[in-house]
Amino acid sequence: MVVLASLKFALLILASQLRFATQAAYYFQAARNVKCDYNAIFTYGNQQKMRFHPDVMGVDNLAAQIRKIPNFPKDGILFHDITTVLQSPEYFRLLVDLFTYHYMGQNIDVVAGLEARGFIIGAALAYQLNVGFVPIRKKGKLPFDTISQTYALEYGEATVEIHKDAIREGSRVLLIDDLVATGGTMLAGVELIRRLGGEVVEACAILEFTDLDGGKKIREKNVPLFSLLKNDGSM
Repeated sequence: MVVLASLKFALLILASQLRFATQAAYYFQAARNVKCDYNAIFTYGNQQKMRFHPDVMGVDNLAAQIRKIPNFPKDGILFHDITTVLQSPEYFRLLVDLFTYHYMGQNIDVVAGLEARGFIIGAALAYQLNVGFVPIRKKGKLPFDTISQTYALEYGEATVEIHKDAIREGSRVLLIDDLVATGGTMLAGVELIRRLGGEVVEACAILEFTDLDGGKKIREKNVPLFSLLKNDGSM
């Protein structure tokens, strides 16, 4: 029984290592199956190297699935709702795969996700990269010893926390959220990781609102930012 269990475990590890190769064939097929006319703005990452091409990989298709809701959560705000992406098997896989192929081979040790949608994307990405996942949560939501970081909102302040033992000294950490607007939440996450001795290799998001300068503030803290989509406020 022990030998059989060991063999099953070895086969599981082998399957995990081969996953990226088998996904590549699926990936191109999936990109063919999702089509629309959305004219997305695409970025190639902080090194300005082409990691994947939008016409092939379907980034524009992904963008069109993001639902826009006016006057939510308050008047004057156009809310970009990614739940329409998450509820679609094809587009959710496409989303995770786009991040996966960007970060393959970058020696990431752990993915840290910001509450709450960063949990969904981050956990899936961590699985694909075969690394651990760390949640960064709102104040009072984590059960063990934490450190906290407060950041400014338009009216008032908010606080996020991380477990003290979540990041090892010298760990290469990828920080992820669904979008970057003013950058406050992402910057708070950067500070938490650095205080625990981790290195933020890169921050990433599905959507960056360039007119709100959050991305600029993050990059000014010597943190590269990768966003699948950019919105200048005109759509």
